Amino acid sequence: NEIVLNDSSIDSDFRVESDDDANAFFVEGDTGNVAIGTNDPTVQDAGMRMLHIHNSATDGTGRSSLKLTNGDSTLAASRGAIITLDDAAQLTIGAFESAGKTIFTTGGTTTRATIEADGNFLVGKTSNSHSAAGFGVTQAGQGNFVADGTSPLILNRLTSDGSIVSIRHANTEEGNITTSGGTVSYNAFS
Repeated sequence: NEIVLNDSSIDSDFRVESDDDANAFFVEGDTGNVAIGTNDPTVQDAGMRMLHIHNSATDGTGRSSLKLTNGDSTLAASRGAIITLDDAAQLTIGAFESAGKTIFTTGGTTTRATIEADGNFLVGKTSNSHSAAGFGVTQAGQGNFVADGTSPLILNRLTSDGSIVSIRHANTEEGNITTSGGTVSYNAFS
C-alpha cells in the first residue's frame, strides 16, 4: 500500500505551511528539488539534485541545520551529527558523541582524512601512530609525517636564497636551515 501525490507527473509545486512559515516544506514540480523554509530550491548545476534548508534570520540567531541521528532521535540524541550554517556564513560540522569522529572519504568508503574526537587531524591514515604512513597533526600542535620508501617531508623555496626552516623557542629564532647558491647551511644567517 502507498499514497502517491501527483501520480500523473503534472508540473505543479507542492507546499506545506506551518503556523509561522508559508514554506515549511516545498517540492519544486519541474525539478523535484526540495526546500525547507523557502520556495526556491535553486541549483547551480542543471544536473544537481537539491535539498535547500533556509533560515531568513540575519540577527545572529539564524541557523540552517541538517541533523542526522541513529537510535535516539530526540533533542538529547547522543548518536548523531549536525551540519549547520549560521547567518554569518560559518559552517559547522560535528558529531554529538564525545567519541565521535568526522571522516572524509572518496570512492565510497576509502578514508582520506579524519578529525578524531580529541581534535587530531589525520590525512591518509586512520590512527595517529608514528609508524602508520600519512600525515597527522595533534591538538597540541605536534605534526608527524610518515612515508614508506620515499621522503616524508619536502620543503621547497621557489625563489631567491634564504631560510627554508626556522627553528624557534618562545617565538625567538634559535636556528635555521638556509640555502644560498645551491649550498644548504644550518645557522648560516642570523
